[in-house]
Amino acid sequence: MKFIRSGELMKSEYRGQRSVEGITEHINKLMEDPCKALHGDEELKMLKKETKTKFVLGYFASTSSYGYEVFKSSAQTMLGQCHFYAMTGDDAKPKIASFGGQERVILLNDVDGEKIYEGSATNQPELSTWVKENCVPLVREITFENGEELTEEGLPFVILFHDPEDQESVKVFTQKVAECQDQRTGVNFLHADGFKFAHPLSHLGKTTKDLPVIAIDSFKHMYLFPKYEHLKKPKRLRRFVEDLHSGRLHREFHAKSSKIELVKMIKFLHLKTLRRPPSKLRMPP
Repeated sequence: MKFIRSGELMKSEYRGQRSVEGITEHINKLMEDPCKALHGDEELKMLKKETKTKFVLGYFASTSSYGYEVFKSSAQTMLGQCHFYAMTGDDAKPKIASFGGQERVILLNDVDGEKIYEGSATNQPELSTWVKENCVPLVREITFENGEELTEEGLPFVILFHDPEDQESVKVFTQKVAECQDQRTGVNFLHADGFKFAHPLSHLGKTTKDLPVIAIDSFKHMYLFPKYEHLKKPKRLRRFVEDLHSGRLHREFHAKSSKIELVKMIKFLHLKTLRRPPSKLRMPP
């Protein structure tokens, strides 16, 4: 069961009980304010220490301001992808004053320091795009717990399968993904524990001994990136993704499958000929 919110189809589906009570409870949760309130700098300092991931913080005159409504709408759209916090009223006054009386949205806990949203505070699509580009990790981890939710986003997966102890390959993969951020609208870049996801590896003809391995899962076929070492070549990952969208990977996959089937058929016919008993018919003199 899918829900439409603020004119947009929500990515996650409702998979709970099909009853009045179950659906009502789910809708009530969706109606809750997705923006968590912060009261003062002390709470903010504590949050920074306790939170390892990036998050978005908005400073607003009140929860009834139009800017807050836009912020709240973006939080609803990005539910589960980024955490939204807000300071309002007296708690927000000093910061708003420092911005010349303007309500502001800031990205915090980023390795490069805080980032201020410079776009229109009343443009929800623009704000959501900025949050996605800056708050949602370039490469997310796929697990058995979130796999279904990621699948519901409807985008093919570009997955790095790696040894969980090997974080260097994740770092290199993330650096290469950063070079082709414009492709994020067409695919999901992910990394996975190659030991836990050994079964998909087997479909690629690979084992945990071959890690790290990169592949695209289009939900119809899995396409293997030639060699992990090729990742370091300029624009090689970009070309791999572009080959998916152009249909080249699909054509090559079926061409290879057809070739394999042809080889199997030739071998079968050859063996069948060798095993055929000699003819009992004699040629006339």
